Amino acid sequence: MNVDVSLERGGKIDLAGAFMVRRLLVAMCIGFMTSWYSLQVAVVAQTSLLTMAFYLHFNPLDEYFLNKLELFNELTILMST
Repeated sequence: MNVDVSLERGGKIDLAGAFMVRRLLVAMCIGFMTSWYSLQVAVVAQTSLLTMAFYLHFNPLDEYFLNKLELFNELTILMST
């Protein structure tokens, strides 16, 4: 599913592409830095915080509930790391 979202400050962002880049970054960190556990946790925590900040600032999804659901998902990921 490809979701193009208009942002308040102009331009578009592809949420599916951003999500895949984030997952690729985490997977590469876990795969290539197997002995650096603290770096893995830091990468997951930082990407989760950045994603939460994005959803809080731009509210990119059409429905208010979906934005809050994505924030809840990111908070769950952050708390589990």
